[in-house]
Amino acid sequence: MWRGEFTEGLHAPYLAAERLRWAEKRLTVLEARPAGRIGLGHSFEPVHEVVRLVAAHPLRERLSELLMLAQYRAGRPADALTAYEAIRQRLAEAMGADPGPGLRSLHVRVLRQDRASAPGHSTGVAVESALAVAVD
Repeated sequence: MWRGEFTEGLHAPYLAAERLRWAEKRLTVLEARPAGRIGLGHSFEPVHEVVRLVAAHPLRERLSELLMLAQYRAGRPADALTAYEAIRQRLAEAMGADPGPGLRSLHVRVLRQDRASAPGHSTGVAVESALAVAVD
């Protein structure tokens, strides 16, 4: 039910920080939905949703991590590795930085074909953490 930017049309200096804060909260909630679905073992449906979110927020590492995990669990490890390389290149070009520890760790797990990240594996932990972040 979110429509537009928080306080859209109002131009007070103190609102800039609030706009950023609410935009971040909204994005966190948008991440929580596919994270929860992936955590429940649904891998195919969240891929499309996360692809759209990554296109809208190409430097957001958590979204790329969700995309990689969904692709890997959907039996598409090559796509997961391609997604890693894409975010790695975007981060290098835009900020001169490497992916953070979460993405690097998932990359290694995909390369090793880690069972905990494997297709069909799900845990309630991912759902709980996704929901906890969304509620904050």
